[in-house]
Amino acid sequence: MNTSRWGSDQDLLDALGEALSEAGSVEYGPAAGRRAWAHRGTGRDLEVAGLCFDSSLETVSSVRGDDDVEHRVLAFATDTDNGLELALVDDGLLGQVLPPAVGEITLTCGTGLSATATSDELGCFSLPRPEGPFLLSFRSTDGVVAFATTWTLI
Repeated sequence: MNTSRWGSDQDLLDALGEALSEAGSVEYGPAAGRRAWAHRGTGRDLEVAGLCFDSSLETVSSVRGDDDVEHRVLAFATDTDNGLELALVDDGLLGQVLPPAVGEITLTCGTGLSATATSDELGCFSLPRPEGPFLLSFRSTDGVVAFATTWTLI
């Protein structure tokens, strides 16, 4: 008795082909992996800031009554209490380095997009909305604070 969902090898190959076409470009995965691997050696002195909050996983009621507007907030933290908070807006990212510090924020995307911004004295910055998986790295102007977020997909 055949309990497989596919009646033949060709049915299985057809299902795999369909899944790959729905996933997009087959080259996207390996190219993103190569970029991630190349990035790993650029910041050995950087602490890792892991995702510690994602508002899309929480049930939060709207304060102003605009329930049809989706607000998403992400927070990242290191073991030494450095980190950042991000608000995803239509055209980009609004963020704040915590504790507040002046420095350079670099956005690196798996698709190749890269952008930089400078945080102000309150630690605030804005960047373009990332395409695909991304990470952010921060280095304070005085060189005391340096960290990078884990790769994240929004």
